[in-house]
Amino acid sequence: MNQGSSALSLQKAPRVFAFIDGQNLNLAIKTDIRNKKSGRLLYKGKVLDYKKFRHYLYQKYNVQKAYIFLGYMKKNQPLYSYFRHCGFDMVFKRINEMHIDGEEKVKGNVDIDIAVWSCGREFANFDQAVFVSGDGDFAELYDFMNECGKLSKIIVPNQWAYSKLLKSFDIEFLNGVRTLFLDKKMTGGSGRNKSLGVSGRGRLNVNTRDDTRSIAKPKHDVKHNFKKVNNKEER
Repeated sequence: MNQGSSALSLQKAPRVFAFIDGQNLNLAIKTDIRNKKSGRLLYKGKVLDYKKFRHYLYQKYNVQKAYIFLGYMKKNQPLYSYFRHCGFDMVFKRINEMHIDGEEKVKGNVDIDIAVWSCGREFANFDQAVFVSGDGDFAELYDFMNECGKLSKIIVPNQWAYSKLLKSFDIEFLNGVRTLFLDKKMTGGSGRNKSLGVSGRGRLNVNTRDDTRSIAKPKHDVKHNFKKVNNKEER
């Protein structure tokens, strides 16, 4: 082996982090979408298998660390533990609960948090970034990441529900990757829940331990070692 090939073999693979808009991902995947004029069903809501999704991020984009940003609700601690079990790191935002016309409304926008973590807290720790959201408010962030040479990919959860501002970027639609979804929606009780800090239908029923750790800090309570073997992952 010559010196050139030896030096090449010693080069480290780029360190890739993923920044996931949990609310946008959840709603875009699970919500039925119809044509506004005709009412024709364009997309039937699904349930994302987060364990398979985490493997997918590693296998296709070499994502070593994947952050999910969510509005924090204490009653959803088992769900958060499930996400950690799947290999995600959690970053929580305190939510704003409001009562409007007798109905409880929950607001936990994480746009600023994703920008702060990707451009500030973690910027020096990764070489490439993958973003998961269909929100057009991130367009400026993506431009900045692209200028810095750190934008790897933008994954839009649903091709039927995303901002036109993202069309100028290199994007991938997650809803078309059929292997990442459960066959049927898993619901419990009345089927109503606020699974990711927002109101909605469908619920992941998981039996995991309670988690009472602090808000707005990444979590590392489950270690995952992914290995690529013959284009498949082993753990």
